[in-house]
Amino acid sequence: MQGPGDAGGALHGLLQRTPNIYFRARDLADDLITLRGVYRDDNDYVAVLVAFWKEIRRALRDRENYGGR
Repeated sequence: MQGPGDAGGALHGLLQRTPNIYFRARDLADDLITLRGVYRDDNDYVAVLVAFWKEIRRALRDRENYGGR
């Protein structure tokens, strides 16, 4: 991922391609805008989106053991 738009697109694409994950694109866009307001530095913003992306992937790989009660 190279920049903020790439990171947001990758997160959106992951959610869109994953079965049994349902979201409203407008809500995701609102969340990304809110996060951008908090993380104004491009590197920080991208790091947060990459962290979300990685955790979602991790949860999908190990659905039985990810998280807790």
